[in-house]
Amino acid sequence: MDDVVDHLRGRGDPLPRGSVYGIVEDLVHSGLVQLAHAGPGAALYELFRHEHSHFVCQRCQSIFDVPTEAVSLPPMEFAASVSRVQLVIQGVCQDCLKANLG
Repeated sequence: MDDVVDHLRGRGDPLPRGSVYGIVEDLVHSGLVQLAHAGPGAALYELFRHEHSHFVCQRCQSIFDVPTEAVSLPPMEFAASVSRVQLVIQGVCQDCLKANLG
């Protein structure tokens, strides 16, 4: 969120932080933007293009999209209906693994 506020200020279009939060929340509720769960840290918002989860590299902190269909869920006896799945998968990315092996 701070990146958006800073970008607007740099363009000479300052908006109060509260207004930016309100606009982004409206975009989330409309389905145009999603809060991307990627673990601890600052909230990450992205354009909603398709359902997906995220892989977060524990070394370089890079975030990669993971198609939802690539993740299988166990049976959930307690859920009558699942409307959305968004997982955070943590590990070490291929680039960091290669760098460590080289």
